[in-house]
Amino acid sequence: MGAASSVDHPLRASVAQISPELIEAYDGCDGEKQAAIRELVLGVVAPPLPAKLYYWKIKGALAPTCLLLSMAEKRVETTFFASRDEWRAFRDEAPGRFPTGQLPALEYGDGKIVPESGACKRAVAAALGRLGAGRDFAVSESLMGQSDDLKRLLNKTAPTLLTLGLMGAAKTWTPDSTAACEAARPDVEAAIGRAANMLDGAGDRFTAGGESCGEVDMWWTLHCVDAVHGAGALGPLQPFYDRLRAHPGVAAYVDGTSAYSTPETPMWHQPIPDRIRRGSLEAELAAKCGESKVV
Repeated sequence: MGAASSVDHPLRASVAQISPELIEAYDGCDGEKQAAIRELVLGVVAPPLPAKLYYWKIKGALAPTCLLLSMAEKRVETTFFASRDEWRAFRDEAPGRFPTGQLPALEYGDGKIVPESGACKRAVAAALGRLGAGRDFAVSESLMGQSDDLKRLLNKTAPTLLTLGLMGAAKTWTPDSTAACEAARPDVEAAIGRAANMLDGAGDRFTAGGESCGEVDMWWTLHCVDAVHGAGALGPLQPFYDRLRAHPGVAAYVDGTSAYSTPETPMWHQPIPDRIRRGSLEAELAAKCGESKVV
């Protein structure tokens, strides 16, 4: 068996579903031949990575894209804007260059710019072989839909950098906001429970490889839920969350040591204020935001 047979490329599980014989033949090659095969296959089936990514200097809608890149140890040039004025000045240097005038957006090597977070994560996942094939593709797509639904549910009541007054505007969060957020927790937990019905037999993944685009997207939404609601909120998806949280690429992004974040990069979603030590919320988050305030 080849020296590099233990290498588990994202496409491996998908190919194994279609033809176990191909995997057996691949494993019988030496490391050099395996590398040549991977390069040939990826050159045929995988589109190129974007050349650049554009977003605010926060962990928000672009996070699943950044996580995919961090997990794969791939570097794409990024421009993160600290203020609306900074973004508008950059955008308006070439009127019409950004089709919708909104972030996030990606740019290909030929200068073509494509907006929207969904396009960003799927484009990167396609280039990295993380969209899945066959049943795994369908599961991944389903998870992205469920992740979007869960995020919309969370967004209705969750505290954010904006509502906590950490983006230049006045704070709008009140004790009534806290009550509404806490009242919404059962609905959030019910949505998580429904998603858990799709877990495979191991209980900590949804697809054979366990790192599909949909799984990474769902992981980020769960991370936001955990930030807002705290212990116990993830219920049956806690093992899934813990497994990916331990991935070095995920840890690097969350902890701020990857190419796509710093320790000072704040999350858009924030803990319910009453769960933070009284009197410390503004000081802690303001220090964490630093120059990342979008004003």
